[in-house]
Amino acid sequence: MNKNKKIETFIYEGFGFPIRLVNAPLKKICGEWVFDFSMGVFQKMILDIIARKPTPLTGAELRFIIDYFEMSYRDFAKICGVSHIAVVKWEKETSRMNPSTEVYIRFYILDHLKVTDKEFRKLHLIINPENLANSEIENTPLEIDVAKIAC
Repeated sequence: MNKNKKIETFIYEGFGFPIRLVNAPLKKICGEWVFDFSMGVFQKMILDIIARKPTPLTGAELRFIIDYFEMSYRDFAKICGVSHIAVVKWEKETSRMNPSTEVYIRFYILDHLKVTDKEFRKLHLIINPENLANSEIENTPLEIDVAKIAC
């Protein structure tokens, strides 16, 4: 009996927003099929994709960022220079964050991920306040080729 298999495409919504997993390896453990990849590496990849996407952050993606950094609303708000109420409104999508603040959040993430200076410069052309201000929030799935993070 084969204890390994792959799913070509699977939509994962465990973080509150859709993530299209491509080539997701599965392993049978105790009679159940489970993903066979590192959740820590998976979360880091999601964080990187969120930081680089050309459209504004969704409320669920913002929640993921706050959870990833294990921050309270107050701590996150302090980093952004706003009130914790503003962060709650962004997450609930009752208010849209200032594009400059969003750029700062994304660069904060990229700094945490230790991207190179060359990457920062390149990303600044894509992720800038003007582009974000002229874009709509999209709930289209992020896409990850899971074969790159398989155990």
